[in-house]
Amino acid sequence: MGEPYKRKISCLVSDFFRVVIACMTIMVVMFFLRGLQEWLLNSKNYQLRKVVIKGSRFLSAKEILSNTDLCSQIDILHVNLTEVERQIRRNPFIASVYVTKRFPAAIEIEISERLPVAYVNGTELMSVDSKGVILPLPKSGSVRDLPVITGIKKLTGKPGQQTVNDTLLQAVEILTKCPKSL
Repeated sequence: MGEPYKRKISCLVSDFFRVVIACMTIMVVMFFLRGLQEWLLNSKNYQLRKVVIKGSRFLSAKEILSNTDLCSQIDILHVNLTEVERQIRRNPFIASVYVTKRFPAAIEIEISERLPVAYVNGTELMSVDSKGVILPLPKSGSVRDLPVITGIKKLTGKPGQQTVNDTLLQAVEILTKCPKSL
């Protein structure tokens, strides 16, 4: 065997060991990442401890969270923010909602509420916001002195939907243009 042949074998062995070391390094990194993932997913550090609600002037935290699956046993890594937003939006008093995770253990909910501007005395007493969205009666603790719109024979739509009743929409428009001191 000649010198060039020995060098070639030496290079092949060297390359083989480099590949083996690279593969072992990749395996160690993968095992480390998998262990880190397991630790993160099973760690109590990310268990929901706090829900912060911003923008609520009218609704209580209980009313806002009543339709959600959020509970103190949930891990915030598993919280589907889009689903929580959808669940909160079911409340007809919610105009918009944005939910974010605040690590390590909090959820922040930013809402914009629909505020009633008048009561509507149709087939049943309801309330309506400034855009004509029908709302159920506010809870007793939050009832305000509001004008009552009468003469609406049929109130079409469900709570959370905008009415198509032109008379009601015109009345709401007039009310929103009136000074608050009236």
